Formats: sequence, C-alpha cells, structure tokens
Amino acid sequence: MSSFSSKFEEINARKIQRLFRKNNILKNSTIFKNLMATLESIEDFEKFTKFMRQSNTIKISQDFIKSFNNYKTGFKLDAKVLLTAYLIKNYSEELLGKEQHPIDKGIYDWSLELVQRINQIIESKEIDKLWLLLTNYQTIFSQWKENDKSRMIESIIISYYNRSKHIEKIHADEKINEEEKEIIIAELNNQRQQVVGNIKFIDAEFDVEYFLENYEEVYNNMNSAYEKLSNQIGNTMKKAYYDMLSQEILEDNLLPIAELMTEISKRLLIIVPEKRREKFADKINVNIIVELISDKCWTVELREYLKFICESVYMLGAPCDDEENKKWLKEVDNLMESDYCKNLPLILIQIEEKLDRIYQLINELK
Repeated sequence: MSSFSSKFEEINARKIQRLFRKNNILKNSTIFKNLMATLESIEDFEKFTKFMRQSNTIKISQDFIKSFNNYKTGFKLDAKVLLTAYLIKNYSEELLGKEQHPIDKGIYDWSLELVQRINQIIESKEIDKLWLLLTNYQTIFSQWKENDKSRMIESIIISYYNRSKHIEKIHADEKINEEEKEIIIAELNNQRQQVVGNIKFIDAEFDVEYFLENYEEVYNNMNSAYEKLSNQIGNTMKKAYYDMLSQEILEDNLLPIAELMTEISKRLLIIVPEKRREKFADKINVNIIVELISDKCWTVELREYLKFICESVYMLGAPCDDEENKKWLKEVDNLMESDYCKNLPLILIQIEEKLDRIYQLINELK
C-alpha cells in the first residue's frame, strides 16, 4: 500500500512540475510577445536591427527559450535565430532580395508561421505544438543559412573559373602583343586573388589550396553538390510540415488538414481538362472535404476520395512517370490501412509533391 501511495505521489509531483513549467512558458511568452509587438511597430530597418541587438531584447528572448528548454528535453533554438525570424518576416526584401529563390521563400513562410504561432499562444494546450515548431525552425534555419553561404561561394567559384579561362584565352591569342598580355593577365590575376580572399572571408574552413589546384573539377561538381544541399533543405521543411500536421490531428484540430486538401483541390482544378472541370469540382468542394475528415478515421468515403485524387494525379502526370506513380498508388492503398494520424498528412504531402512535378513539367513545356 505504501509503495502504491509513493507512486501516486510521484505521479502527482510530475503533474505539478509539468503544470509549473507550462505556466512558466506562458508567463515568458507574454513578456516576449509584448517585446516583439514593440519591435514590429518599428518601421525603419536600421532601428529594427538595433532594437534586436539590445541586451534586454536578447535576455527576454533567452528567457523565453529557456522556459521551453526546461519544459522538455531535446529542445534546440538559439535566441538570435528566433529574433532573425522576426527580421525575415518584416524585412524579407532587404534580407532575401526581390527575386527570391524557392529556398528563400521557404524560410520566409516558416518565419511567418513561427511568428503567428507565438502570437497565438494563450493557453497550455498550444505549448507542445509550439515546442515542436521552434525546434524544427532551428534545423530549417541552419540548413538555409548553410545554403545561402553555399550560393555565395558558388558565385565566387564561377567568377574565379571565368577569369582563369579568360587568362587561357589571352595566352593563346596571337593578335595581342606580349606587353598587352602581361597587363591584362596581371589584372585578371589580381581579380582572382580578390575572389579567393572573398571565399576565405565567407567560409574560413574552405580548402583554398585544393580549390586552386583543382578549380575546374570543383566548378564541374558544384551543381550536383548544390542540388544535394537544396534537396536536403526541402526535405527538412517537408518533415517539419509533416510533424506540424500530425500534431494538429492528434489534438483534434482538423483545420490545417482541411486547408491542405482544399489547396490540393484548387491546384488539380487548374490542370484538369475543361470538359471534366465542372464534374470534377463537384467531387472535391470544401463541404465534402470537411465532412470526410470529421470522423477522424479511415472511413470508406475518405479512402475513395483520396483514391480518386491520387488516380487523377496519375492520369494528369507525364507518361515518363507512369511506372513510379503506379508503385505510389499501391503505397497509398497500404498507407490507408493503418495509423490515420500519421499516414493522412503523409499521403497529402506526397500528393503535393506529385503536383509540383506536374506543374514543373508544364512550365518547362511553356
């Protein structure tokens, strides 16, 4: 009996500790949100960044992060990364440029999501979702930053390569006299040295010696390395999105799933042949979607709906993708046999990926 009592007391103590930690998060989040409201009211970029660097701003941000760190193990987020999310949200053009790369658009969307979720936290049931989002944001941001650095180094490598090839052409040009050659080549060599200095400044660990000896090989392999890094970031963002959707389903919030299914429907309607569009629209309207997911399990109706969507994607896809898509249709059938909370968001994200592929091919044809 005493053993049972001690276990009961231990469980109660854990509950009290957990409640205390949650209350601590809510208290710190209120302070942090008030601070960020002041920050976001600043319309000048320089004043905005100056406010971010103030010791009080950093301390309040660190206290906010510390409360999440104390709540549950495995939390990772730097205060500067958290504040940078607000900077990206409010000054995306200044930081990312007007013509944004898809990866830059991705970090902007996640920064926007993070700020909105922090602003919405008013009760303890939102804490676990925010904990997960903040942790994932650190990973996404780190990979984006690495990619941004890689793109800068990529442009420098191209610049060095072009100047090296220019030097080769000058050496081979018989129309230019030796004195002129020396002047041109000296200037190009000077530019190459500046380029190498830029690489050292951006990445101190970059192997400059190897690069100088093998610059052609580095140049030729650059695209495949860059593509690999881009794919890695894309996969991390998808994983974070998947985690978020799964968590929402577990907490009975079906709005994000409904929004994603509606977005898929709209994208499909754009590429469905006109003669089938009206009939197609009747099958995928918002009211039907809400009704389908209201049971929160694999109903016959939901399976039939998803099968219809997936088969439509297969029909609209390119013939070169048919074999891969046939295998995918079988995988979807298997996924709809179990684990609704995990597999429904997974299927929907896969549909989005297939639609991305179709849209990419259409754009290439145009």
